[in-house]
Amino acid sequence: MKQRLLLTASVAAALGLSAATASAAIPVKINGTNLGSFTGVEVQYSATNGVSLTVPGQNIGIITGPTDPTDPTDPTDPTDPTDPTDPTDPTDPTPGEDCVDSATVQCAEITDFGYNGRVTVTIPKAKTLATRFSSFPSNNVISGKISFAAASSGPVTNAWLSETPGGTSLGELNREGRTYDHMFCSQKRSYVYSLNWTQDMGDLAKCYLAPGKTYYLNLQHVDPEQSATRVYRSISNSGAGLK
Repeated sequence: MKQRLLLTASVAAALGLSAATASAAIPVKINGTNLGSFTGVEVQYSATNGVSLTVPGQNIGIITGPTDPTDPTDPTDPTDPTDPTDPTDPTDPTPGEDCVDSATVQCAEITDFGYNGRVTVTIPKAKTLATRFSSFPSNNVISGKISFAAASSGPVTNAWLSETPGGTSLGELNREGRTYDHMFCSQKRSYVYSLNWTQDMGDLAKCYLAPGKTYYLNLQHVDPEQSATRVYRSISNSGAGLK
């Protein structure tokens, strides 16, 4: 529907027109050009054509077209929730650090990892006995064996070699070039058993010990409710004693 609007000062200003009173001749100026003064000037508006100006004797037509509606703003994509941060895994003890007694580990030490005959070792209840030792500082000693036998009523035990007290077996560390260590660096659920070791990187049929490094021999009852038991431990090697 068209609406006829009375030309007022505000409408004229919006159109760039100079307006006088409706009863007098109205000077008309469009885009800075004076067209003269006229009576009977009309301003019309429709939603279809916008604003048009009718001036007698002048072909002016539409001054402004309809304003395009503003495009609706696309909704903002919801922000994906932030994944929770995984808790930091506890740090394993530094390989070779001194052993400290705790609720789960009891510490001991072998001061001479060469041949030392048979020694009686007590495995505590509900703890891992972690015995610290150092391999020979060179490859002069090629290989050796740690043997165990029950000294009391047949305890079922786990035994393994690790870099930290009660830590992961050397055979589970996926060390480069040591494909079969998982078969030789630990014994599980055994009564009488042995761990064969080597300092020769090329010997794949034994558990590899790097020269001059600290390791731990770990013994643990399979049944944590098992009372303390004793085993006989013997250590031998193919050359001079390891220190």
